[in-house]
Amino acid sequence: MIISQIVAVSLNDVIGKDNGLPWHMPTDMAYFKNKTWGHHIVTGRRNYEAEGKALQGRVNIVLTQNPEYQIDDGIVVHQMDEAIEIAHKAGEDELFIVGGAEIYKLAMPKTDRIYLTRIFANMVGDTYYPELDMNTWKQVSIDNRKADEKNPYDYDFIVYERQQINYNLHQHTSFSDGKETPQKFIEQAIELGFSHIGFSEHSPLPFSNPFSLKEEKVDDYIETIEQLKEKYAGQIEIFRSLEMDYIPGVSEDFDYWRERCKVDYLIGSVHLVKPDGTDELWFTDGPDYKIYDEGLQKFFGGDIRKAVKAFYHQSNQMIESQDFEIVGHIDKIKMHNRGRFFSEDEKWYRILVEETLELVRNKNLIIEVNTRGMYKKTSDSLFPDNQTLKRVKELKIPVIINSDAHHPDEINSYIDYAKDRLLEMGFKEVMILNNQAWETKALA
Repeated sequence: MIISQIVAVSLNDVIGKDNGLPWHMPTDMAYFKNKTWGHHIVTGRRNYEAEGKALQGRVNIVLTQNPEYQIDDGIVVHQMDEAIEIAHKAGEDELFIVGGAEIYKLAMPKTDRIYLTRIFANMVGDTYYPELDMNTWKQVSIDNRKADEKNPYDYDFIVYERQQINYNLHQHTSFSDGKETPQKFIEQAIELGFSHIGFSEHSPLPFSNPFSLKEEKVDDYIETIEQLKEKYAGQIEIFRSLEMDYIPGVSEDFDYWRERCKVDYLIGSVHLVKPDGTDELWFTDGPDYKIYDEGLQKFFGGDIRKAVKAFYHQSNQMIESQDFEIVGHIDKIKMHNRGRFFSEDEKWYRILVEETLELVRNKNLIIEVNTRGMYKKTSDSLFPDNQTLKRVKELKIPVIINSDAHHPDEINSYIDYAKDRLLEMGFKEVMILNNQAWETKALA
């Protein structure tokens, strides 16, 4: 369901005076009626009372803080989320927010589209429309109209849409353990309206495995991405990267592969934990939780604290010793736990996470908010989420949203969910790589 606002605004952002409109523009009134007819609309109590009755042909939802308020021709709610839920359950495809000013402001973080009629006049009024952050909104259409005998002012019908997260810098193609070619990913990204896409194949490792980029394929990988950069120049910005698998004493230094693959950035991750006293590795990733469980018993005697500590200490070694930009799925050790062995609220776990986050902050790294566990149904939360993500916010560590796609259909999977989750926690911006420079991008 799309949530839209519809409003008429003067040049000085006035939308009302004395509970009414400070202009008479019949064409705009007809536009409003045409857009909202047959839909659910959300209005404030004062707006509803100024009208004197519910607007015909629409389901009127009146939002008020008064718990005793009742009406006969609409639905009364006391929270914006209530109104949204009612419309959603009714099968609404586009819910309209129709005012007044406080209702517009309250709904703004959840709004996807704005139908704004710009009245070309400065008006005296007592109600104003919230200022729009144009880093968040993009104009998708405009219809210029001139004043006539019925409409005394020039006016424009403008439609804005929220600029969603339209990039993904973490995906794996058939060069590593993905399911399609880089070109297929790019074609899908362009169809989705993405502005940037980054390929991050698993870095080569000095032992046979089914998931990493093979060393003999490195030159082909470099050349393929370079050709695609040229082919799609002007359509989408393409980056070449690696997701570095850090294994102390086993994996190559990150700087080696940075130079060898001529990458634009690096993601540092831990998938394989190297326990003390053995050359064997504990695979903490993948779809089969039984491998996780077997390793827990084999290498740590079932001691989950010891196992989790090994994961975070290896992550800390990576952060302290290697040069890279993004920390991949920082708390992925929780994935196959699924609440069975430990709780993320336990003090010992919070201490381990805190140590790692402090190192991330001190190294000025970016933390990836990874959605893969959600859409693959291997996790009930993002990597990271809940207390850990809240702590990331408190420490002012920059974040980037990635889906960790292994197929073109996964490029935007749960991206909007992650964006909404960040907004709920008070994040205002995310990072994006643009023309080889890291920049902030407003969330809302």
